[in-house]
Amino acid sequence: MIYLTCDVHNQSLKMSYRSYHDKSELHVTQQFIKLLEKYNVKATIFMTGKCFTEEWEDARPICEHPLVDFGGHNYYCFEPAIIHRAWGRLTRNFSGPRFYQRHDIMKTQDVIFQRTGRSITSWRNHTLLHGPNTESILAELGFRICADEVRASATDPEWHRNGIYNFPINIIPDYDHIYH
Repeated sequence: MIYLTCDVHNQSLKMSYRSYHDKSELHVTQQFIKLLEKYNVKATIFMTGKCFTEEWEDARPICEHPLVDFGGHNYYCFEPAIIHRAWGRLTRNFSGPRFYQRHDIMKTQDVIFQRTGRSITSWRNHTLLHGPNTESILAELGFRICADEVRASATDPEWHRNGIYNFPINIIPDYDHIYH
């Protein structure tokens, strides 16, 4: 089984790859959707919460497209990075303390609902990193899918004891951004 997905980040997120592209990820995603239309293929697009607060006019057509299901992809995207790096070194949990990770997920969930009127049930962590609390937080908040499993042995969705499915990344991504 193949799951076609991509991640879309807000333009204000400082990322090095932006130096070689003149379009936002949301604009590139709109071009990507034309390929979905051409081949009548559905996709799940994981979008950061800030796409909905900072770039809603560009995110709206994506969210309203019938071939697109969308999910959350963090609000702050592990910024400020120095705090997440320090927490990761201390605890081996880059997502931060449970209360912080829950806040980030809820903020994303809330802004998406405010803008679209839809409750999201799919999630992918920024940089495909999640910690020991991710599944339980997602389950508590009504999510059904976490789509960032990267173990080489993961070939199918797996039911997690906390009540969600972990979907694997079935292919080796050239990178995890829509630009590629």
